[in-house]
Amino acid sequence: MNGHALVEEFMEVHDLQWNRVPDDDPPEGSEARSDRQLKTLLWAGLRATATLCLPLATVSGPWQVLDGLGADEIVAVYAAREEEDNEAAVDDDAEEVHFAGASHLLIWLAIRHPELLKTRAAKNLIAEITEDTSAFHQIFYATMVMAGHQTLEAALAQQRIPARIRPHIDTYAAALAETERNDSDNDAAVAADAYDQMHTALEDVLAEGPGLAKRIKLLLATTGTAVRAADNLPASTRKDPVATPRTITYYLLINPSMHSATVLHRDDDDEAIRTTMLCLAAQISPLAAADLSAEFPGLTGDDPRLEPAARTRATRWIQKALQLARQNKPADFLDNTTGHTADARTLLNVISAREELPPEWPVQRIVAAAAYTAAAILHASNAIGRAAEVFTDD
Repeated sequence: MNGHALVEEFMEVHDLQWNRVPDDDPPEGSEARSDRQLKTLLWAGLRATATLCLPLATVSGPWQVLDGLGADEIVAVYAAREEEDNEAAVDDDAEEVHFAGASHLLIWLAIRHPELLKTRAAKNLIAEITEDTSAFHQIFYATMVMAGHQTLEAALAQQRIPARIRPHIDTYAAALAETERNDSDNDAAVAADAYDQMHTALEDVLAEGPGLAKRIKLLLATTGTAVRAADNLPASTRKDPVATPRTITYYLLINPSMHSATVLHRDDDDEAIRTTMLCLAAQISPLAAADLSAEFPGLTGDDPRLEPAARTRATRWIQKALQLARQNKPADFLDNTTGHTADARTLLNVISAREELPPEWPVQRIVAAAAYTAAAILHASNAIGRAAEVFTDD
């Protein structure tokens, strides 16, 4: 009602007859006419407000908007506090996203490209997550629940487990097996206790102290071996008939915030984590960036906008990488050691010539080749540390 009163007052002050019914207007049409005029008025007000607020587009909250529209000491206090809180939230989000993205990437590498865990960049990531293993804990836990105890036992048989953590590993494996029992004795309470035991055992394995990086490497090796072992099991004996490496990484990538127990202040936690994964993968290897990006969800689907958006994003990756490199690198900087090299050369030539991407290529092929090309350009131009500028949407 207050809003309606404001509109009435505005109309009267400016002598606007939007709600006046002409004498010759039939009664049955007056209500529809009034509705149309009110909608026109409200849209005009919204556009005017948007224009007036344009200088405030960079503010991060409603109190700052109000502070920018007028002078009020109380509003100014709340606006300042709001800005401080939002800045702190951004910093917290950035840290959470980095640890979640790094942990997810390491698990993905262990499953899809274990050889790349030996690179210096991957070793640096392992060292970084020793500062906070909470996300890694959750992702390893989720991965093993999907893979099942049978593959975990097979993987553990191939590892040299230090005596100090052997009891914790055995407790974890036994508890995982308990969660999969399907008999009348295994009620909900017993299963809940088993899940708690898994978390407790994993906390003990990942406890702070000397050798934590080695313990993380052990869990990564176990993860990769266990998940890949699922391909060698008959479907009838798997915990889940579709518990294959590709399906497990799919589920990890489609809900990365859930599997890492990450809650951010921003709206799209999952997209933020996937973008961080891609930036870090590019720093490790163009091959990692290519294969990871091709597995991202949302490249195709029922929404007809998805594929054009993915192709545009792929084009921008290469364009931004070339801009950072400050020159168009010749195609021979691309090595011949992966299956992405020929596609990368093609895309580099097409984009350098400002031509259209190959329309016959599936979007996954486009995205993988673009990620490979952009990462290779950054490596060749010693600009890989700026991968976030390339792979983060504007």
